[in-house]
Amino acid sequence: MDRQNNKHLGEEAVRVLESYGISGAKLSEIGDGLINLTVEVLEETGNCFILQKVSGIFKPSVNDKIAEVTAHLRENGVSCPKIIPTKNNKNYLERDGDVWRLYEYIPGCSKTVFTSPGDAYSAGKALAQFHEGLKNFDVRLLANERPHIHDLRLHLNELEKTLSLGTSHRLYPQCFTLSKRIKLLASRIPDFDPGPSIIAHGDPKVSNLLFSVGLNSAVCFIDLDTVGLMPHALELGDAMRSWCNPFPEDSSSSLFNLELYEAALEGYNLVGSPTGLDESILPATLQIYVELASRFLSDVIHESYFGWDDTNYESAASHNLARARAQVLAAESLVIHISKN
Repeated sequence: MDRQNNKHLGEEAVRVLESYGISGAKLSEIGDGLINLTVEVLEETGNCFILQKVSGIFKPSVNDKIAEVTAHLRENGVSCPKIIPTKNNKNYLERDGDVWRLYEYIPGCSKTVFTSPGDAYSAGKALAQFHEGLKNFDVRLLANERPHIHDLRLHLNELEKTLSLGTSHRLYPQCFTLSKRIKLLASRIPDFDPGPSIIAHGDPKVSNLLFSVGLNSAVCFIDLDTVGLMPHALELGDAMRSWCNPFPEDSSSSLFNLELYEAALEGYNLVGSPTGLDESILPATLQIYVELASRFLSDVIHESYFGWDDTNYESAASHNLARARAQVLAAESLVIHISKN
């Protein structure tokens, strides 16, 4: 591996790659993903792959779903990374309690934020192509493992319960104050029609989109663990909450940029217009911001999250508090846009 402190991980990866018939490859950890650990695998022949150690939050069978989804997308002309089977023709490898998978390498780069309408437009077009490519996919191959992911009332109730039990936490005063702003935002979400359920990516945030290096246009979506049925407006709202904030998700400058939103929607509509959903997307986006703020704030008290920045924050709790504040700031700026329409 490139970093000395990843020696053990490198040894693990080498043993895993033997099950794929790969040896002597150069390994480099890439990305800043909070869920799955990702390693670039470069053979002496020049062949390149992406190896992932899959988070325990996903069942191993999710990789069989991904194999079916990616095969279907490719048959319909939509670019996506293909899972490479093991020598035993399995879509994943279980070893020492961990689950690993290997993808073909697709050249490109990821972003942390979109700062130009061109980025958002290209992302919108790519998401519409993704949705179109899965229209005829057999939904029986999807496992509904995230039934409450966008249950706003559930997230708000969980936050209230967590705060009531966490009054002794060192950050409780800040959390309690921020929770008042979250409750106010929740009350400002207009009623909206979430639309029909579609086969959605489930987490179409900025970092889950690969861009070409030269042309700077969207190539494909990655990390397809979350693919499943979801109301159309909530899928688009989840995308917009990420794409339309030109600052990192923990930034104190976070806001909702209407120019990025309009460009993203224009790109999406070029391929597949969300008929009848135009008036639902902004309210859905506001709901997603409130959900995330609630979840991050609960994580402050629980001192838990998939990962956190130990360079700029002293603890997971302090980082999650910054994340929650950023979602609130973006939501509050979005409320202004909604109230003007």
